Amino acid sequence: MGEVVAVVHAKGTSERVRGKNLRVLGDRPLFCHAIANARRAGRVDTVYVDSEADQILAIGAEHGAQPLRRPADLATNAATGDDLALWQATALSDSAVIVQVVPTSPFVRAESIDGAIDLLLRERVDSVVGVRREPLYQWRDGRPAYFRADGTIPNSQELEPVTYETTGLYVNRTRAVLRSGRRVSVTSCAPYSLTAVEAIDIDTEEDFLLAELVDAGLRTRATASVRPPVDPAPDERSRDGAVALRARHHGP
Repeated sequence: MGEVVAVVHAKGTSERVRGKNLRVLGDRPLFCHAIANARRAGRVDTVYVDSEADQILAIGAEHGAQPLRRPADLATNAATGDDLALWQATALSDSAVIVQVVPTSPFVRAESIDGAIDLLLRERVDSVVGVRREPLYQWRDGRPAYFRADGTIPNSQELEPVTYETTGLYVNRTRAVLRSGRRVSVTSCAPYSLTAVEAIDIDTEEDFLLAELVDAGLRTRATASVRPPVDPAPDERSRDGAVALRARHHGP
């Protein structure tokens, strides 16, 4: 198999969340989380940052991504996911597989990136897409659409899970994108399930706030998992020792 490349596309402007890609989440700019996740993936050979913005290209290079300068006409809201996929496949046409690790989904794990690549190769499809499956109490036409045939409310485990794209992870065979001009090959694709945290997608200020809370929680958990056990204070050790000594002398 040829080279597997990952592309983090991060334009310099954003309307709904101002300066989104350069905005700091935790200890680094938002888009740099995607670079770090892609670089940790064992299946990825090279990571690129795709942008029209000099600052993003420079910071991306500092975080280990090769710069890929995007044409200005693809740095607007008019550019679609298909447009970006085709541009990246054309620029990196010597690659075998292109992985889009989208910066607005900063919690997609390296293990999931590798897993999606493995699925593409194992199932011999042209596209693998990161998805989330959830049982939802859906409404249609302004009314609930989840009742059982007898009109009663089902338990959540009875609901058929709804599958949706998280828009955070796309894996494609390069030749397939060049042939179709599409981000997803609808006739040859497979879903890869992501966790609820991985599915977080930042499109609004409220989304960014949620990401900050999740990032802080993950960092706290990581710190706690490596923290050495705390020795009792000297007076506590003495008191515990005295209690044990009395127990040996006097019995229970």
